[in-house]
Amino acid sequence: MSDTPDRLYNLLPMVYRMRDAERGEPLRALLQVIGEQVGIIEEDIARLYENWFIETCEEWAVPYIADLIGYRLPSEAGAPGAVDTPAGQRRNALLIGRREVANTIAYRRRKGALALLELLGQDVGAWPTRAVEFYRLLAVTQQLSHLRTERGRTLDLRDGDALERIDGPFDGAAHTYDVRRIRSSRSAGRYAIPHVGLFVWRLKAYSIGRQPRDDGPDRQIPAPAYCIDRVRYLYTFSVLGNNAPLFTRPVDEPGPAHIADELNVPGPIRRRALELRLADYYGPGKSLAVYVTSAGQRQLIPIERIVAADLSGWAYQPQGDLVAIDPLLGRLALGPQVAAREGVWVQYHYGFSDDIGGGEYRRALRSLDGFVPATEATAARAEGDEAPARLYFGVGLTGAFRSIGEALERWRALSPDDAVIELLDSDVYVEEIAIALRAGQRLELRAASGCRP
Repeated sequence: MSDTPDRLYNLLPMVYRMRDAERGEPLRALLQVIGEQVGIIEEDIARLYENWFIETCEEWAVPYIADLIGYRLPSEAGAPGAVDTPAGQRRNALLIGRREVANTIAYRRRKGALALLELLGQDVGAWPTRAVEFYRLLAVTQQLSHLRTERGRTLDLRDGDALERIDGPFDGAAHTYDVRRIRSSRSAGRYAIPHVGLFVWRLKAYSIGRQPRDDGPDRQIPAPAYCIDRVRYLYTFSVLGNNAPLFTRPVDEPGPAHIADELNVPGPIRRRALELRLADYYGPGKSLAVYVTSAGQRQLIPIERIVAADLSGWAYQPQGDLVAIDPLLGRLALGPQVAAREGVWVQYHYGFSDDIGGGEYRRALRSLDGFVPATEATAARAEGDEAPARLYFGVGLTGAFRSIGEALERWRALSPDDAVIELLDSDVYVEEIAIALRAGQRLELRAASGCRP
């Protein structure tokens, strides 16, 4: 719409405008009044048109659209207010959100009920979800003219992978009909024609050896593995020496209609899955990787030398230059020909519920504005200048100091009023440290954002 008051007058032929000018422009004044009303009508028509869509409608129209598509509030939220009263409109503005109504419209328009159920589970609970139609897992007698070889088969006892997946979210075996209800409080039944199940993963997969950065791609800095037996080359992925299952680093699903599989959810890695899909799990930037240090350089163990094994009891010993990995226990064993005298380093993922404690995730830290690197302060002290009152000490492969003790020794020598000693990697620091502060002095010992030392 044009804001020019003479837009209707300018549409007249020139001869009429010339004659109107000769008479003092009464026609122009009339058309300006008419044009003002035309503008009001146009604005009203445009506003009514925008109110057809949830993205552009006014707040008062959101409850109407919600009622039109059958949007229902959760019972705990209470009843909606009257749409024709100011108090009811204010209540509805709080209870009926534009985003929720827009999502409901998107859900109704989507095709593929199973994929939609997965999306609902992720949007509502923020947990990765897999939807399963249990009727597809029923043993059936098929028509010969319409065979489905993937359904209704008896279980192959030689298929270890299928046996591991029984009664899980990725079960593919045929089952007899279960007459129990899926919502039974005593013993729930699954395998029936009307039953649909949603499997959710409440734990997240957190990385070790893969540090996120805000200013570029993630840094690939492997962490040390814990040595259990230096003679037999037995290690655990966890630097604490405990058994901890390795988790899948989820990959994005290829499309909205795709149903999640084991690579799309952050679940524990099965031994059979690692054996059958080793290329999907192993390697830099994937779920796990193993490195050895040779001649001062870390080298990735080639995938051809990786085998999945059961290392419970440490009974299995790989031969030659092979490396055995047990993802369920988080253990690895090296063959006698693997050159690992200088250490074994790993990248992997573990499961935890949220960003609590410490981990390789971004977290808010005290700003370093105003802090001077300790190396510059040392140079200033050597020239006879006074050292700054706020100093920063970086410890790690990319820092100026290789150990906490070395940084503390320099801190004692410079004696700043405020200092930060920051660990810049996920390495292991086994040191005896002693810290003594004077009155009013402050020292912060912390891990950098994205690190888990």
